[in-house]
Amino acid sequence: SDAVPKYVKGVREEVDFANHFARSEDGGATWDRLHTADAGGPDHRIHGLGNISMLRDGTVIVTATVVRPPLPPEGLNLADHIWRSNDGGRTFSLGAPIGDHTAETHILPLPSGRLLAAIRTVYADYEHPRNKRSAIAVSDDQGNTWSEPRLITQDIGDCPGEFVLLPDGRLVFLYCHRYPP
Repeated sequence: SDAVPKYVKGVREEVDFANHFARSEDGGATWDRLHTADAGGPDHRIHGLGNISMLRDGTVIVTATVVRPPLPPEGLNLADHIWRSNDGGRTFSLGAPIGDHTAETHILPLPSGRLLAAIRTVYADYEHPRNKRSAIAVSDDQGNTWSEPRLITQDIGDCPGEFVLLPDGRLVFLYCHRYPP
C-alpha cells in the first residue's frame, strides 16, 4: 500500500504503511511480493524489518519492530518480534516478541541451534539508564521464547550492533556510537 506521511507535533506518523515480504526463485532476476507483514493488532504498526536468517530446519525468520499504542508524545511502546516462515518464505506469521523496548534486532543462529539477538534498547525517556544501548538475548527454542535482554554496552548511543561468528568459534560484537555524549 502507499505510505502517506503525516506529521503531528513534529512526530512523523506512518499512515497505511506496510512492510512486505518478497521472494525470488531465479537468483534475484525477478521478485514476487508475496505477503504483507502482520503487526498483530489493528492499531499496531511495523516500524521496520531487520535481518533474515534461516534456521537448521529450513525455517526462515525475520525480525521487525512493532509499534503499539500509546505513540509519542505519550511515549514509545516498541517491541521487536520474530516473523516465521515454514514454507521457504512463501508466507510469514507473527511470532514471539524478543522483549519490550527493543528495536533494530539482529539475529545470529549459532551452530548449536541457539539464537543470539543483538538488540538496540529504546525508551521514551532519553535519560532512562537503559535507553539507546546494546543488549543481548538468547533463545534455545528457535525464537519462540527469549531470555530477558541484558545490556552489553553502557553509553547512550552504543547501538545498534551485530554479532559475527568467526571460523574458530569466537564471537565478535560490532556496534556504532550513534549519538553524542
